[in-house]
Amino acid sequence: MVILGFMIHHMLRLNISITIVEMVTMNKSNASLVSYGPRYNWNEEEKNDILGYFFCGFILTQVPGGRLSEMYGTRIVVGVGLLCAALATILVPLACHMHYYWVLFARFALGLALGVQWPSIPPMAAKWVSPSDTSKFMSHMTASALGGALTYPVCGYLITSLGWPSVFYISGGITLLWTMAWFYLVYDSPEQHPRISREEKEQLINARIVNCAANKSKTPWINIFISPPAWAFIMGNVLFCFTTYLALYQLPSYISQVLHLNIEQNGWLSSLPHFGKYAAAVISSYLADRALKAKKFSRTTVRKVCTTISFWGPSILFTIQAIWGDNYTVSVVVFVSAFAFMSFATPGVLANCVDIAPAYSGTILGISQVLAGAEFLTCRRILVIFVTMSFLLQQMLRTNMSIAIVDMVITNHTNTTEPVRFHWTEYQKNNILGCIFWGYSLCSLVGGRLSEIYGSRIVLGTALLSAGLFTILTPLASYLNYYVLVVTRVALGGGLGIIWPSVLPLAHSWIAPADSSKFMSHTLSSHLGTALVLASGGLLVDHLAWFYFVYDSPRQHPRMSRKEREEIKKTVGYEMALTKTGETPWTKILTSGPVWAIVSAQICLLFNVNTSVNHVPSYMDQVLHFNIKQNGLLSSLPYIGLYSLGVVAARVADKWRKSQTFSLISIRRIFSGLPFFLSMVLLTVESFWGYDPVVSIFVFTLWQTVTSIGIGGYIANVLDISPTYSATIYGMGVGCGSLISYLATGMMGESDRDYTEYVLKNAASHISVIYG
Repeated sequence: MVILGFMIHHMLRLNISITIVEMVTMNKSNASLVSYGPRYNWNEEEKNDILGYFFCGFILTQVPGGRLSEMYGTRIVVGVGLLCAALATILVPLACHMHYYWVLFARFALGLALGVQWPSIPPMAAKWVSPSDTSKFMSHMTASALGGALTYPVCGYLITSLGWPSVFYISGGITLLWTMAWFYLVYDSPEQHPRISREEKEQLINARIVNCAANKSKTPWINIFISPPAWAFIMGNVLFCFTTYLALYQLPSYISQVLHLNIEQNGWLSSLPHFGKYAAAVISSYLADRALKAKKFSRTTVRKVCTTISFWGPSILFTIQAIWGDNYTVSVVVFVSAFAFMSFATPGVLANCVDIAPAYSGTILGISQVLAGAEFLTCRRILVIFVTMSFLLQQMLRTNMSIAIVDMVITNHTNTTEPVRFHWTEYQKNNILGCIFWGYSLCSLVGGRLSEIYGSRIVLGTALLSAGLFTILTPLASYLNYYVLVVTRVALGGGLGIIWPSVLPLAHSWIAPADSSKFMSHTLSSHLGTALVLASGGLLVDHLAWFYFVYDSPRQHPRMSRKEREEIKKTVGYEMALTKTGETPWTKILTSGPVWAIVSAQICLLFNVNTSVNHVPSYMDQVLHFNIKQNGLLSSLPYIGLYSLGVVAARVADKWRKSQTFSLISIRRIFSGLPFFLSMVLLTVESFWGYDPVVSIFVFTLWQTVTSIGIGGYIANVLDISPTYSATIYGMGVGCGSLISYLATGMMGESDRDYTEYVLKNAASHISVIYG
């Protein structure tokens, strides 16, 4: 069942690699071929995204899959995973018919489902297999290669006979049948199996290396992460997976575009290396186990020799392929031999996982699979991930005080049994919340200009570091003195205020103009950060990773492939040079109507968002009378909706721009005016019926959600009107908006907590933007 399971694993994983050749619109490589089903107008980037989104899901379930199998057993984890994978596969043709993004979602879901399989097998091996037979058992995991060998020719036959949709229906149906057999035949340990003979059970129990009891103890993460053998295994498996995955996914395209073979020939030739890989894995594992039983070599020597062969062999052969790869015979010999050498990793690095930590083998293998899957993220996608993480953490550090301060101050109805907190007046409380905007106001413009001069990488990275440190110091500052806390909050605002304008130069250098709204939508993850509870130490980790992964432009990136660099250069059309020389055209900026239109909209947005962030938790506490747990949950709801709608709105704006449905000016006006008008209506409703909990929660959630529509309007518009000085202009808006936000906290104090007056003032600000 393990052999069949891994064959099916690769069948589901690879079927689209060859099928996609017949799924895309006719091009030079397939223009003369017969059509075998519907074709879709996907460009090269979209095609690669379909193949690559599998890994986005795959890496997320590696560690959880391994740990869950250690706790609850491999049987249930793998069984449910393959069942979900079957359903995701069957739905691919329907997803293609619906929309390209549904295909991405189906591939992402498939990655989530299949990600649990690899790390779940070592815990089962530790319970069923003796140490001397570990390599032989682990070799059956390479039956995935056999699955690839059969998948390519069978898919080629199915495509030409029944059309490409049949590939997904049949492979999904086979997986459903396997799942039923798995649950009937397979159990996590000999003790649990109802049909095993007594003799076989006793033999297995005496030979195995760990107890069969579920390992629900606390995972020793520190010991794992400081263990040299664990990291040796992790790095070895990462390199093995990189070579294997690269060959798996690119081999069919290589055969089609370089060797120019048709779909059936492509399938058969693509399958040959996988037959060789599985055969070599079984033979090498048998020889390794035999050497261990005969005690001719130590276990360490056997693992090192096999691992060395698995890396040196393919490296030499792929060098030959790079020089003489246009020759058909050379290509066949090289690929078959390279895959055969790679299979020596089975008795080498893979088997070593069970040797060093059988009880936590699933977790360690999962960690290595995460890093292996992450290798296939492009540099631009990594940039998007880090921008998203940075803004998520930025807003978390900015808003954590809003909910924490509810439980930090002494109120009239404070329970006397609770620990004493701080005797802050309402004015001091609002000042603590609002003083962060002084830092924003002082540093936003400076940060924007510095990012244009020295690059976003160093400016934004330093800002993240300082913000993380000041957040860690906040509890100490609270106990020292009220004024020390105020200074700390101002310094925190300075660090966070730099982040917003600093991202604009990155967008200018990395992103095509037609995708600017979509990229800027990731800054809305800041509002998702409001909805999550994270540790400030996470920002320090993000800061360190930021300097390693992110660069100011494709030209400066040392690890980017030539293909991706040329693709970005083609789509972006230009690369922004750092403006270290020349004066900033302040007169033109300050007298520009479009600039002030953007700044005015930003002021209103920040007034809207910041007053909501600071005072909605207090509103929940003092008006709606929710407890602190309910307060935190309900206060987070608006920001989840805000991020979700923002991503959708940005994609719609970019799609309209690419299809020229509307002019660029019309798109920006629609996406700028709509959120302000809807916000005005909702806030007016709240001012009259805001004392009803249902009405308040509905209005606050929808209000914050609709503001995200502006991402396709005035927020993206700053890149349209002045990409070179976009950070400076954006910094002006953030600085002015932050100053107004500070004044808003004072307005709340002067209003004596009259939330109706506060809401009406907020609605009035929206009216002024629309009609002013």
